[in-house]
Amino acid sequence: MRILIVDDMVENLYMLETLLKGSGHEVVSAKNGVEALERLKTEPIDMIISDILMPKIDGFQLCRECKKDDTLRKIPFIFYTATYTEEKDQEFALGLGADRFIIKAMEPEFFMEIIKGVIKEYEKGILTPSKITIEKEDAAYLMEHNERLRNKLEQKLDELEEINSVMRAIRGVNQLIVREKDRDILLQKACDILIEARGSDASWLGFLSDEKTFAKVVGSGFGEYVSLLSEHIISGDHPPCIKNALVQKDMVVIKVPTWAKKLRSSVSSTLTGFSDCLPYCLHLMSL
Repeated sequence: MRILIVDDMVENLYMLETLLKGSGHEVVSAKNGVEALERLKTEPIDMIISDILMPKIDGFQLCRECKKDDTLRKIPFIFYTATYTEEKDQEFALGLGADRFIIKAMEPEFFMEIIKGVIKEYEKGILTPSKITIEKEDAAYLMEHNERLRNKLEQKLDELEEINSVMRAIRGVNQLIVREKDRDILLQKACDILIEARGSDASWLGFLSDEKTFAKVVGSGFGEYVSLLSEHIISGDHPPCIKNALVQKDMVVIKVPTWAKKLRSSVSSTLTGFSDCLPYCLHLMSL
């Protein structure tokens, strides 16, 4: 079967091409809906697997154009997306006439099982496309399409604000390292900066003397309980979030003689929230 894959991310195209070719299919690719439509007009295609969030023409519009075309409408159309994952996104996609809606990060074997199932139905002539509930009236389509885009834009703005808050925390702590010479004051102020920049209720910094033992814990926003928090953690009475962090293979343990270098390296390289336990904290570091 000759399958057209459509995605603006090169790595996603490579992954899909590898999976599909490994199952014996011929694969052609396009980086957006415009390129996909050009290929569909000039090349024989048996199936379309498309992302949604793409430049020029997105996956929704590509599907709509295919289902409006008498020649293309019978080609099985599968959405494969990591961005549009809400139930209303799926309803909209299937309402355009798509045959399947798959969310990315699915295990390869499960993904291929879905593809094989669609191919079998197609070859037997029993493939039943989703009922097209979004008809050709432009007003109805544009209204729902714009709603999907608006929701996704709001999510992206929230993600951008999250990234910006992390960057504010990094800049603030790095500037503090340059100004403040007293280590204990520096650590306390670093926690204060994290609360202000990240909008958290509390923050803490934990320093390891080895892979399992905390040598020092400082915090802000815990009020009178900060000393109790420090005592419990240093004594080895760790909540689940710390226990999980200590067994992570990618946990950052920095062993550098100068404590300022350690703090700068950790803050600049990774800020990790143990969100299942405390509002915010820096990744663990070694003294």
